[in-house]
Amino acid sequence: MTVRPLVLSLLVLAASGVPQLHAQWIQTSGPYSCPTVYGIAAIPNGTHASTLYAATQSGVWRSTDNGGSWTVSKSGLKSSSVRSIAVAPNGAGGVNVLAGTESGLHVSTDDGTTWRAITLEHGQQIIWSLAVVSNEAHTSTTIYAGSNYGISRSTDYGATWVSANTGFSRLTHVYALAPGNDTNGNTIFAGLNGEVYRSTDRGATWGECSNGIKYQAIVSSLLTVGSSL
Repeated sequence: MTVRPLVLSLLVLAASGVPQLHAQWIQTSGPYSCPTVYGIAAIPNGTHASTLYAATQSGVWRSTDNGGSWTVSKSGLKSSSVRSIAVAPNGAGGVNVLAGTESGLHVSTDDGTTWRAITLEHGQQIIWSLAVVSNEAHTSTTIYAGSNYGISRSTDYGATWVSANTGFSRLTHVYALAPGNDTNGNTIFAGLNGEVYRSTDRGATWGECSNGIKYQAIVSSLLTVGSSL
């Protein structure tokens, strides 16, 4: 089964001083030696707000100057093929960086300098997708990892993980995850092979919402805008 990459080169939106509907794109100087970029994550605020992370075929690439320059970061990764990347709060005012690889889930507690593996219920998994969902007050956070064994989730900032597959018709690959737009942080969408599922109770149960999808193709990307998916 082949997953078609979303992008072949990393672009950063440069919209400073430009109306949103007329935003322009410029190519960054990197990452290098990585033909496929699978995902991008950013630290949203604080002293490291200009830091970006790119999940690539050659490890995690990090930029500390809004994409101006990049360095590779893969110390501790069991696989250099990184399929997903996310930034999550650590419960102590800082952030952890999560990397989903072809050899499982990894976390960095030092802004992506080093990595350690996280053991999930089904052992070594391909982590296709990651999502971090918080409520509006940022007092509660759930982290989701989509893999070839369905979905795992953590409600304690990544310290422990449990399987969250109740409602799926079968245990299958989850290629995409996207948070809903509710203020409580309860809704999450999952993209499978030709199917989309939705949970409104933070991943405890799932129901299919694929009506209108006509082709049996991999749902490799999901995006919510307002009430639209």
